[in-house]
Amino acid sequence: MTSGVVFIRDNSHPHSAAVTQQLPEQLKCDVSDHMAHSPDLATSDFHLFLELKNLLRSHSFQKNEGIHNKAHLTSLAATFFEEGIGNFIH
Repeated sequence: MTSGVVFIRDNSHPHSAAVTQQLPEQLKCDVSDHMAHSPDLATSDFHLFLELKNLLRSHSFQKNEGIHNKAHLTSLAATFFEEGIGNFIH
């Protein structure tokens, strides 16, 4: 890859249009194809938010206050966050 612009495209339909495919070549950009939900692009979805979804999944809330009271990020141990960051270091 060059040290210039890198065009990152995912699997969505606008990126498969002929004009869109030709643009990086015209601009002399490198192209990096990523999956639409790549962990490299949205790291929070794959550790912290997954934990929150699992925590809240089994509960039924009548008001937003109940959700706020249940979801305390501060109750998560520091090792939880260290593990999540460590998962993205290759």
